[in-house]
Amino acid sequence: MARKKKVDEQELMDVTGELLLQVGYDKINFKLVAYELGVGRSTIYEYYANKEELVAEHLSRLMTLITKRLDQLKDEDQPLIYLHKVIQLLIDSSNVLFILEVASSINNTVSDTVAFKIGTVQTQYDWLFQKISDCFERSDRQGLLRQDISALMKTNILLKIIYTQKDVDVSNEKWSEILFSILLEGLTKPKN
Repeated sequence: MARKKKVDEQELMDVTGELLLQVGYDKINFKLVAYELGVGRSTIYEYYANKEELVAEHLSRLMTLITKRLDQLKDEDQPLIYLHKVIQLLIDSSNVLFILEVASSINNTVSDTVAFKIGTVQTQYDWLFQKISDCFERSDRQGLLRQDISALMKTNILLKIIYTQKDVDVSNEKWSEILFSILLEGLTKPKN
């Protein structure tokens, strides 16, 4: 197979993301990434010095995209509508908890670049977490949700629910509806 000399940066990020999901952080390496892109390993080194820099850049881009989309959501005066939109956004986006899981696996002492990127990912996650928690607090003040569970706990529950693997045959939109329903109504059988 003929080797390409250059790769598209977005294609590099896409392949990195796919491989992270398929083989995990520990098993991803430049040889595997290069093979998937049809280039030599040296081509990847033109862009990143090591695996940590490549994966940190990928995670940083994903988290930046998620936080930008979240920042664009409206209806914050109607917290349950906003919450439903947040669930849909997080389902449509790459999984936030997966991003954090991988980020925590990265040796951020490899370089200042890696440390900065991983720090940025954590800061963005903290901001996202606070936005969701604020939404739950507004819902609580309006008497829309159970008051005996803190906004912090509700936020953690929401993020864990979103991390749940969905059925293959269920669309993201339907999955969002299911999770929103479970979050608000639990798993009890609806009363007729």
